[in-house]
Amino acid sequence: MAENTKVKLKNLTSWILTFKRINAVGDVVMPPNSIITLSEDEVMAQIYNGNKLFVGDDGKGSHARIFIDNENLRINAEFESKNTGKTQEVLTDKVLKEIFDEKTLTKFKETVKSKVKTQAEKLKVVEYAKKSKLNDHDKIEFLEKHTGFKLANSK
Repeated sequence: MAENTKVKLKNLTSWILTFKRINAVGDVVMPPNSIITLSEDEVMAQIYNGNKLFVGDDGKGSHARIFIDNENLRINAEFESKNTGKTQEVLTDKVLKEIFDEKTLTKFKETVKSKVKTQAEKLKVVEYAKKSKLNDHDKIEFLEKHTGFKLANSK
């Protein structure tokens, strides 16, 4: 890894994320839903030190709050694998679109329960429902119950 190589990081949450640097002095501050760059060495140090913002709930990148926009780095961190086809489990706009494109309520509920687990993901799915003007009473009712957030004015 080259010390000067920069990696794009995306804050997947709707709030500010901060963490202490390991390879340098100071803190990193990421505004809500923002993209920043950080040295590859610092990113790997954060992963090796188990920073949950990077490694997620399972240590393998699932439900992470920060997405590393570098496939080789995600593979090196074992978040993904080309051999098995495994991809990092994060709630992106593409995944949200797939969830909301589900035709049956049963499949919608099943998909939400498996992919929307953290507070950040719960807020993100509610924001997406509002933005997309979800107009399905059963889906709205389920989302409110699953997330604990109200979808007022979502029509």
